[in-house]
This record gives sequence, C-alpha cells and structure tokens, in this order.
Amino acid sequence: MLFTWLRSFHAVAREGGFSAAAYELNISQSTVSIQVKSLEKHFGAELFLRQGHAVHLTDIGRELHDITRNLIGSEKEAIHLLTRVRRLNKGHLRIGTIGPAVAMELVEAYQLLHPEIDVSVKVTHGERALSDLLELASDVALLAKDPEHEQVHCFHCGRAELFVIVNINHRFAKRKSLRIEELHGEKMMVRESTSTTREALEHAANDAGVSFKSIMEINSREAIIQGILRCIGISVISEGEFLPHKNLKALRISNADLHINFYVACLATRAKRPLIASFLERSHSLAANS
Repeated sequence: MLFTWLRSFHAVAREGGFSAAAYELNISQSTVSIQVKSLEKHFGAELFLRQGHAVHLTDIGRELHDITRNLIGSEKEAIHLLTRVRRLNKGHLRIGTIGPAVAMELVEAYQLLHPEIDVSVKVTHGERALSDLLELASDVALLAKDPEHEQVHCFHCGRAELFVIVNINHRFAKRKSLRIEELHGEKMMVRESTSTTREALEHAANDAGVSFKSIMEINSREAIIQGILRCIGISVISEGEFLPHKNLKALRISNADLHINFYVACLATRAKRPLIASFLERSHSLAANS
C-alpha cells in the first residue's frame, strides 16, 4: 500500500499535477488524489501546497521527490524520512511576523522542544504577513490584529506596553514617567498609517484630547531610533523593540493604557499539520503562562 501511495506521489511531483499523473499512471484522477492524501495523512506530512488547480511541492515534498526519483528499492528510505516528519525530527517552519522581539521569544521556546526543526523568520508589516499566509508563502504569522478572516485560525498570544522614547538631552529625559497630556504639542515621529503602534498612540491621544505634532512618518523602527538620536523628535516604541542606549531614555505613560496586542495565526485548513500544530501548541502554552 505504501509503495502505491509513493508511486502516485512521485507521479504528481514529476508531472506537476494530479490530472497529468493520473494519465501517466493510467488510473483515475480521484484515485491519485486519494492515494496522495492517504500518504500525507498516514505520516502527518504536508507534501504539496494546493492553490486551486495548481500544486507545489513543500520542502518535505521536494526531499521526498529526490528519494522517489529512484523509486524501486527506495521505499524504506522514503518511509524513514516521513516517519521523522511525523515525530517532529524533520521539517522547516516559515514564520512571518510584524515584530522580531515577539517572534524570537516564541522561536526560542519552540526550538527548546523541537531543536531539529529548521525555522525561518520574515519580518514585515501586518498586511504583508497576512498576504504571505494566505498565499502559502509562510506557515504561521504573528500579527498585531486578529484578521477576522474566514480562512484564518487566530488566537491572542500576548501584549506589549508602549514607551515614549526621548533623547537624553530632551527635557523629559530626567523623568521616570509622563502623563499623556504632556505629549501635547510635542514633535513626534510616527510609524506608517497602517501601524498598530501608531493606531494605539493616536487612540490614547484622542481620548485624552491631546494633539501632538506629527513631523515625520517613518516605516522603520531603526530609522525612528536614528531620528531620536539626532534630536529630530520623540516617538513611541514597544518594550520588546527598544534596546537600551546611553543616549536614549524610555518613559512610561502613567495615566493611559498604551499597548499593542499580538496574535498567532495560520490557515485554518493547515492548523492540524504537525509542524504548525506544534508551534500553535507551544504558543498557547506560553500565552497561558504569561
């Protein structure tokens, strides 16, 4: 049975689709599809990324295809690879994230349990991270908002406080905290309009009747830090993204709840895939204990 499943998998990988594989094997397309799905289900391995009629090999699928090129006599080698996938001793997890600090915390915790899993992280903005997830360019996304998308499984995994960052020569630098009203009239460098950090700041300011001077819009945390170092203005950055610097001071807002949330998301249809499910489980555990 396994050999039959592997033969169908190899035909799909070689021919680039189920219809062509069925023609090559002289069996029905539904039979090919059932056999490939049975192989994936048996080992808990995702071998193809499916988008409409198009199919693309996953990393594991490509490695399995290399083995099945010499299918006769290679059955044991192929099953050994897939067994390692099922046991989470093999695989590659792709993560898209809006914030490197939160991503690295989760990756560190995940790799303590699964050190043999390769992990790649792509830092981008929220819309791109969601698009990559929907387009199968990533397996998991760390977002600042629940996308409330019917195709996406999502849960809250934590929050980060926002701090006002000033140059040590600024008049606020000797303070430990600020009232949000004290930002009135301040020259502020802000993130791009889609940023949740900016959204949280503007929401808190509006609630308090505060109007700061938005002197520059910047889509990079690093560029904002450089602007503060050059005394161009002040800004707001989340606690996980601010690295202590001798010429910078981080100040809390004492009378406003200034924070951003973080969510872990994946495609609902892929939530039970072994690699993804193991990451979701670890993220749930960290969120519950935080």
